[in-house]
Amino acid sequence: MSFEEDPEVIADLQFRASSQYDSSRTRTANYTWTSPKTVAMWKCKVPACGGVVEVAQDAIDAIETFNRMLKARGEVPIATSQIVYCERCRSEFQRGAPDRRRGQVDRMADVIKQPRDGVTQMRVKDKNGHSILAERAALKQPAKWGHPDITGLEQALQERRSSGKGGKRGKL
Repeated sequence: MSFEEDPEVIADLQFRASSQYDSSRTRTANYTWTSPKTVAMWKCKVPACGGVVEVAQDAIDAIETFNRMLKARGEVPIATSQIVYCERCRSEFQRGAPDRRRGQVDRMADVIKQPRDGVTQMRVKDKNGHSILAERAALKQPAKWGHPDITGLEQALQERRSSGKGGKRGKL
């Protein structure tokens, strides 16, 4: 490879330099930003709320595009009543998010700790603290909660059971 400059690159750099301050490519001095025009109103995602949210044409176009893709895959299209929270509900949802996440982590931890404690029949508690699921279903629950290593958890349970340190059952 030589160190000579490519004539195409030189021509491109010259064109960039000549058009860098082209006034037809810049905004005029009287440019002012305006918010998008509201073309529809969608209901809040919370059924009991009844609030509405203003929607621009871009959002409607995006939903129509996604719904066409979902329909092509044979999936249920997105309903406009399940898309957006009103301002009041969104702030309430965000305020309660840390508590919900902590509850999910606590429930997941209870399931994961049971084999360590020698529990023979694993159970999962629902949001109200009621024991709802047996062992096989309990192992599916951490996957729904987003546990990062479900296969590792199942292998650890199998090893613990086969070594005799866990519960009395030999298989999941």
